[in-house]
Amino acid sequence: MRKILFDPIGTTLPPSLPPSPSPSPSQSYYNNASPPSENYDSFYNYFLPTGLPVAGDSASEKATISIIFILLILSLFSLLFIFHLRIRSQWSHHLQKFSSAWTIRILLVILVSFWAFNEILRLPYFRKRLIYPHLRTLSLPEEANLCKIYVVLSLGLYQPAILATLLFLLRISVKKRCPSQLSAITKVGSMCLPVLLGQIFVVFYSPLQAQLPGIFYRGSVVSKDWHGHKNVYCTYPWSSTIVFACFGMSYTLGFSLSCWKVLSVAINRSITYRINYLAMTINATIPLQVVLLALSALMSPGNVAFEAIIIAMFFCAAICVIVGLGTLVVKPTADALASVVDYHRSNGKVHSRMMEVDQKQEENGQKQ
Repeated sequence: MRKILFDPIGTTLPPSLPPSPSPSPSQSYYNNASPPSENYDSFYNYFLPTGLPVAGDSASEKATISIIFILLILSLFSLLFIFHLRIRSQWSHHLQKFSSAWTIRILLVILVSFWAFNEILRLPYFRKRLIYPHLRTLSLPEEANLCKIYVVLSLGLYQPAILATLLFLLRISVKKRCPSQLSAITKVGSMCLPVLLGQIFVVFYSPLQAQLPGIFYRGSVVSKDWHGHKNVYCTYPWSSTIVFACFGMSYTLGFSLSCWKVLSVAINRSITYRINYLAMTINATIPLQVVLLALSALMSPGNVAFEAIIIAMFFCAAICVIVGLGTLVVKPTADALASVVDYHRSNGKVHSRMMEVDQKQEENGQKQ
């Protein structure tokens, strides 16, 4: 009679099964298998220009690179427009007055390009691929200083200089005489110099760091990524945000007054619409950017909330720049070039009309 043995603890190993007749995938197959996100990365990087490194694991880095790519394309497009207008103005007296501010427009495009490249310093993956291979191995304190430099350049130099250049272009649009190139650059520099010095002071040399919480002066945080590697994430300290907020408040007030002066002498509805749209964009994006900067310091770098706030902040700043370039550089340049075409076309019609009148007079004279 067969006995049935019962093992309540489950220590007895089950009997081994014979191998399956169908071959199973080898270990090399699993080693060579690509992760699910690899196809997405290759599809995404197909649209990036040749030479850029492969995007990192964070979706925020991919979104940031996409915005940077759009800014660089718009800057190149604006630069081509400016040089085309400058070349056409050499043979057209009608364009010489409008082309007199071409250096200020080029300065604006250069500042936008530098600001876009500076945003790469904020991305840990791209810092490792673009900067660190050309330098010696940086320690964590040195990477933290690099983040401080990024904060000073972004909130103290590039963004204030871009906004100051937009304000200067808006003001000279209603003046009969354009100022010289040196005075224009001096005025733009004088507008952004106080905020630059303020950012340098609060980020590097603030004597109140010992008495204040870390949220006021901390410019970077060390955190681990999905693979367990330590990365230095750049953050925006509250002291730097306060300095930028003071600049933003005074700037929005001055920009609104300048827009009111331009609207008082606007000659058509198209200009009125563009100036109103630019004013609403400036007055909406700068306060929203300040609020997002303050909220980002409360979040832990690397999580979804922090990345979403940083992307929203960068998107607000990019929208402000894109609308400013389109309103004060691209659209006026296109209108000036179109006016020259219409001017020559009307002159051609007048000339042909005069030729017809002269020909009729000659025919009447021959008949008499």
